[in-house]
Amino acid sequence: MEEKIIKLSDGRNLSYGIYGSKKGHPTICLHGTPASFFMFETLEDAANKNDILLICPNRPGIGRSSYKHLKNIKEYTKDIKELSEILGINKFSVIGVSGGGPFAYACLANIPHLLVNANFVSALAPINKSNIKKMGKPQKLILKTFSKNKTLASFLLLIIFKYGKRFKHLSLRIFCLHSKKTDMDVLKEDKIRESLIKSSLSAFESGIKGIQLDIELFLSNWDYSIDSNNNIPINIWHGLDDPTVPHEMANYYETKLPSANKFLMPDSGHHWFYKNMDVVFKKISENL
Repeated sequence: MEEKIIKLSDGRNLSYGIYGSKKGHPTICLHGTPASFFMFETLEDAANKNDILLICPNRPGIGRSSYKHLKNIKEYTKDIKELSEILGINKFSVIGVSGGGPFAYACLANIPHLLVNANFVSALAPINKSNIKKMGKPQKLILKTFSKNKTLASFLLLIIFKYGKRFKHLSLRIFCLHSKKTDMDVLKEDKIRESLIKSSLSAFESGIKGIQLDIELFLSNWDYSIDSNNNIPINIWHGLDDPTVPHEMANYYETKLPSANKFLMPDSGHHWFYKNMDVVFKKISENL
């Protein structure tokens, strides 16, 4: 793995991780929340095997990426576009995992000319009264509190940050209280569990503002229209036993993207991709 930092045109730093085949197909992989590019470090072997170059940027305020307040999710695609230009990449695939899903969707809406294909893995959809009821208790608590009282929600994030550093494994257990056996089996693997902890803690490296921004954007209106004539291959994967981002959220993407291939994974929770990312990478290769 390589962590790199580039300077954007507005003077900000953008940190990103590189995994997989250096000469492979460029694929921008967008992390969840609270997380950073470290959540993808266990995918190195699968990426190499499938000749995929994973480029995983941290969003503003996450890890070592400089903070910038974004007015909407679409605005983030400017960073993706500039990153690709700096790296000399004309076309790339995009993967949005969990909380990275909305940002991958914004790429489809705002920079489709740069995309070879778009892929949604356990992806968060616009939050409403119906689907938030089915989310995990920790996620539901933060989202509901943030929508009513940002100050209190920020205080909760500070507590998570402060005590998460001191009691790493306990924090993971609390966030996974709602998890089903399928997810707990995945997290029994030391490499995956430690990667998830590392990713979550590094998300707070520069404080809580980046996480706050993610949540604020998730709760905003990002129901963008997608040009049905762009002919970009689109794939949706979601675990049927996902207690964090309920699989019903995949229905949103299926409705908005009628040409998409939808794959509901049986006996799979939110973290199914850690052991099964081969299927995603193979599909990306098929769509080249």
